[in-house]
Amino acid sequence: MEKGHLENAQNSLDKVRLLVTKISRITKHLKAFARVAGTELTPVCLDTVIKEAIELMSNQIIEQGCILYYQANHPTLFVLAEPIRLEQVMVNLISNAIDALSSAPTKHLTIEVHQQKNLVTIDVTDTGIGIEEKNLEHIFDPFVTQKEVGQGLGLGLSISYNIVQDFGGQIKVLSTPDKGSRFTLELNKAEK
Repeated sequence: MEKGHLENAQNSLDKVRLLVTKISRITKHLKAFARVAGTELTPVCLDTVIKEAIELMSNQIIEQGCILYYQANHPTLFVLAEPIRLEQVMVNLISNAIDALSSAPTKHLTIEVHQQKNLVTIDVTDTGIGIEEKNLEHIFDPFVTQKEVGQGLGLGLSISYNIVQDFGGQIKVLSTPDKGSRFTLELNKAEK
């Protein structure tokens, strides 16, 4: 500003403002994760949880060059869950999909929500490396991972499986090596 470069100074201030806003959002998410999760199931707005999980993972999505498809077709759909733990499941599924896309030629990540009477399904689909058939039956076991040594403990899917079971739901997987994977959450619809 002292040199009279007001436009450069304004651009820098705009960047600082955006970064501070991003830091604020990340801190909000971290504080939510740090809270002790409740055990009582309540109606949870699914769209809100998915959008917060996407926001939390947005840097990794961008850095990996992924194309994310998510359309909020059901913005008022509620499921019976616990919001912090459901977001933890969504973050884990998105994170795993991003990891699976790291060496894929096409990097598409799709999140779809479907409603069938009292059942809600959430599909998280990637065009990544896929999972070999022999590993599918153990994918939800603790310490099972396809990641390189030091890149993960293999607990994320096991924890997610148990959380979804606590909600009275199910988590399933379909996968084809070198084509991708689809993880499906089945949760009970909740009345608001």
